[in-house]
Amino acid sequence: MVGFRLQVAGRSMPLFSEDALRRLYELSTGIPREIVIVGAMAIDRLVDTGGNSVDIALMSLVAEDYLEIRSQRLSQ
Repeated sequence: MVGFRLQVAGRSMPLFSEDALRRLYELSTGIPREIVIVGAMAIDRLVDTGGNSVDIALMSLVAEDYLEIRSQRLSQ
């Protein structure tokens, strides 16, 4: 899903490492809406850091943010 969406957007090279993709799917539990949310968070963080690809280290930072947001959503 992620690769296809990036391809449609015009990206020809992979943006996420294999480890980062695995972590994205773990966090989102495969739910398409959550995949989009986590993926967007990762890309935002990538832009903020000036990097050129999402690796597992960056996904670890995204995971912290996402889990906090998800916890807040569930407690409402």
